[in-house]
Amino acid sequence: MNTWNNTSLPAHERATALLAAMSRREKIHQLASFWERNEEESVPAPEPAGAGELDGQAGPADTAHQVAPWPTRSR
Repeated sequence: MNTWNNTSLPAHERATALLAAMSRREKIHQLASFWERNEEESVPAPEPAGAGELDGQAGPADTAHQVAPWPTRSR
């Protein structure tokens, strides 16, 4: 079992072990949410998510035309 998979250890210790085991390239790719596809694997890597795709809901560009009316005061 890898140290970072051992749930009995504190999170800080697990994170430190995982970062120590990762290559610089893997760390950089995690910052950009980039995964290389390995054509030999049967399960494809996930596609990087854009800002409007993070939760699967419509993004700002999809709803930009749906705005609430400006509130007015009645006198």
